[in-house]
Amino acid sequence: MINEKSFQFAYKYVHRDGEHTALSPYSTLAFASNQLKYGFIDDGAKNFFNQINVFVKNTVSDVKHILLYAREGDKGTFYEVAKIENNDANTNSRTINFRNDTIGKALSDTELNKTYDNVPQLARAQAFVGGRLMYGNYTEGYENVDTDTELVANYHKKEDIYSIDITVKEATSDEELANPVLQFDYSSLPSTIDSGSKILLNFVVEMDDVHLGGDTYGEENIDLEDGTLEIEYERRDDTSSVETKTVNVERIKGETFFGAFLSSYLQSYTFWTYGSNWKPAITMRTEGLYVRETINVTTATSVAGIRTLIENRLTSKTFDLFLNPTTGVRRLSILQHPSLNAVSEKGSFQGTAKMKFLTTATQNDLKLEMQYVELEPFDFFKDAVKPTNIISTNRFKLDVFSGTRRATPYFNDVNIVSGAVGIFESLDGYRSFKSGASHRMGIAYLDDRGRASGVQELGSGFVEKAKQQR
Repeated sequence: MINEKSFQFAYKYVHRDGEHTALSPYSTLAFASNQLKYGFIDDGAKNFFNQINVFVKNTVSDVKHILLYAREGDKGTFYEVAKIENNDANTNSRTINFRNDTIGKALSDTELNKTYDNVPQLARAQAFVGGRLMYGNYTEGYENVDTDTELVANYHKKEDIYSIDITVKEATSDEELANPVLQFDYSSLPSTIDSGSKILLNFVVEMDDVHLGGDTYGEENIDLEDGTLEIEYERRDDTSSVETKTVNVERIKGETFFGAFLSSYLQSYTFWTYGSNWKPAITMRTEGLYVRETINVTTATSVAGIRTLIENRLTSKTFDLFLNPTTGVRRLSILQHPSLNAVSEKGSFQGTAKMKFLTTATQNDLKLEMQYVELEPFDFFKDAVKPTNIISTNRFKLDVFSGTRRATPYFNDVNIVSGAVGIFESLDGYRSFKSGASHRMGIAYLDDRGRASGVQELGSGFVEKAKQQR
């Protein structure tokens, strides 16, 4: 599990002759994004994204394997957590899915502290002793040199940052309850945005429960065609006898208490005409829809041009909305099938919804529309009493607003959690030195084998206080 933990990663290459390279630079600390929401989500949601994606690079040299190491926090021992084949045809990045579910060999302190292989400049003797390569009467390192330099402080104006606020429009119709509308506020932008600027869209469309009803607004039940969903199960009763059967689910219905649960929320909308005890067929929990996009402004443009860039980028993509069962009995739906046309079977679902942004007739508004959803049973209760072991089942697709509608979504408590949304002159920022102080400088060189020189002294430079900087 990665819940409530942070990890650091490094990797190294293993050559075809068995030689190991030095360890790569350590990664920054990585952790699950949902840790930022602790105090606002339940335990099930904390474990929802139990994975960290680690990127390593292939090499075109004579490397056979890539070894990935991880450690908890930024101190302590690294452990081998993955071993993959190197693709020596390119230097592309590879993705390794880390779930903290393996027990690996510890990396020794000798390997950890080795920053490069110590190859001398010149050696007058060489021999193998006990399987180790030895050098004698050798020269290493480089002599320092006298430098003739002048240090000049460069002062940069603090970059301009223009925020773009995003809010969720209060629903005024069935359609807006099924398709939340996001409103973008560009009022803080200047009339012209310079070429080379960056548009950063980093926000989460946060939702509470996601409800699915039937194929039209207000329809509670989801009807399935024969064979769409089959569940093969095994249940052991009190006499230890085993029951193994397959059920063909043709209808998914909601529990009665869903009506009471949603009543206060739905009745706040004057357009809601489907009663106070409306019951969605399926209710699931989501961590929300994550948007992380960077858009380059290649030519100076107006606010309208910025709007077009954002709309074109968001509407061109499909986003995943991961769905999990809610906690407790609220997660259960009634499953009906032809062999026993009863309401005693219950189950819950998990899956993924495919979402798209679409433009609307209102300028600055984008609606978020569910295209389709792919689901599979998470758990199953025969006779709605005892947990039942699912032997096999299938993932099924329900078209929503693409194709023939088979289900209708309803979202409540939709909010925007913004990391950074706006226009920046640069995303790199500027590295700086403490003002009102002198700083001694030096430079070191590395040769093509990673061997370092000493530090060549460059003298000192003074950085003026902010008010004196020009």
